[in-house]
Amino acid sequence: MPLLPPSTFATVEEGVYRSATPQHANLEYLDTLGLRTILLLTNEPLEGKVAKHFKKAQEELKVVELGKEAWVPDPKWTGVGEDLVKRAVECILDRRNHPLLVCCTRGYHITGVVIACLRKTQQWAKSSILSEYRTYASPLHRISLMHFIDNFHVDVISAPHAHLPDWYARQLEQEAEEEELFQTWDEKPKDYLYESHLFSICGPVISVKLPYDFKDVTVDDD
Repeated sequence: MPLLPPSTFATVEEGVYRSATPQHANLEYLDTLGLRTILLLTNEPLEGKVAKHFKKAQEELKVVELGKEAWVPDPKWTGVGEDLVKRAVECILDRRNHPLLVCCTRGYHITGVVIACLRKTQQWAKSSILSEYRTYASPLHRISLMHFIDNFHVDVISAPHAHLPDWYARQLEQEAEEEELFQTWDEKPKDYLYESHLFSICGPVISVKLPYDFKDVTVDDD
């Protein structure tokens, strides 16, 4: 009999997975992942057999019940708030918690928001972030949650810099290299930048010794 992953299961990044809340039929599959952390974003309790299974493995596996901790006894409470998302993303960005499974009841509303806000820290384009959210949530995606994603400020997240996963550390290194490159280009003479830009587009079509003002007149490079 084939192993059965939880509903909406997928890999987010190396060592990070997402899904609906696991059921008893999913336990054998999850055991193959060697999970160290279950990040439970809903306030609904785990199925009895699932909770018992995880409790037996508590020396190697911890269940972080963020949904229960963040729950607000208000009929208008959507299950999503800044503090919950902040803590969830910080947990994901700490490699000591990996391998890690992020889950909520259906695996696409609260989980989708958390993963979307993670993507914002990864500098994904807004269109790509919302597209990923809709991929899992459609046709039940919520406009209110998409607004939350759009308005979430990543500067509230305190990334554990000494324990970042490799895929996130590589991204920060790349961003630093690009920033250094841009600063280097800002220091170049105007003629040098013009000549480099023109050469990259057209090749050596005019002499680089022509006066800069004359180039402005003779070449349209918008």
